[in-house]
Amino acid sequence: MRSSCSKSIRMFLFVCACTLWMLPTLAQAGPWSKDTGGFYVKLNQNVFLANGFRNAQGVFQDDVFYTGITTSAYFEVGIYGGLQVIGNLPYTVAINAFSDGARFTQGSPADAQLGLQWMPQFKMPVVMAVRLNFWIPMYDINTFTDRYPDVGSRFPVHGDGQLDATLWYSIGGAIPRTPLYTFAEVGYRFRTEVFMGQDPGRSFLDTFVFNFQLGWTFWRRLIMTANVRGTIALGDDTFTQSFVTVGPGFYLPVWKGLAIEVSYDATVWAKNASMGHSVALGISYNK
Repeated sequence: MRSSCSKSIRMFLFVCACTLWMLPTLAQAGPWSKDTGGFYVKLNQNVFLANGFRNAQGVFQDDVFYTGITTSAYFEVGIYGGLQVIGNLPYTVAINAFSDGARFTQGSPADAQLGLQWMPQFKMPVVMAVRLNFWIPMYDINTFTDRYPDVGSRFPVHGDGQLDATLWYSIGGAIPRTPLYTFAEVGYRFRTEVFMGQDPGRSFLDTFVFNFQLGWTFWRRLIMTANVRGTIALGDDTFTQSFVTVGPGFYLPVWKGLAIEVSYDATVWAKNASMGHSVALGISYNK
């Protein structure tokens, strides 16, 4: 009995350690905070292909093939007592190819993220954390409509262009007597009307957000994950996006804390948003 219990504890600790290295495509930490002075960094390249886009007026257009290429730097740094700071800095080059043959391209920083997460330090059968993060637009959605009044709305934009804050609750742990772990996160996103640049005069509904991940640790610490992520508007309007994505991910250790991460996500449902496919390749280091 004691041997079986010890084995389960060792497996739990091992899987927790491995999970610290995993990162969902949308840059979420999961419930495991870094120790004081510990850190995780990741350079990521993502390509998103979709059958439409939302223009600077917030109107969804489906007569266009959208390509978004995003390079981002993500980090987690442990501060003290289960508290860590989280950040993500993206740069996106986007292309709109319209059915009439016109193409419009633009590149700029996108929505940066900055947040704090706290994981309680007392012993529990599962790991839990709370997190507050902010989406900070690093662009002005009116740039091209002001510069090119006739065709500016055909240029791609990187988001809604306003500040958001999201409060998350996260819980996870190992599945006893298996090489599996899982975590789930639910959150409430407060949509503000604080825009970068000129206010376009529209508002958004607050949204319910969630992430779920199931991971399997196998040969030489490889990890394969199944991921489900969603954003659901709390109401009905023509501006607020809702969508659900699903897809697999892989964590491939290279040397010590260095690893390669690969993921794919498909949009399986969307409202006021495009249906698309996302592929990501990243290199990360965990200490």
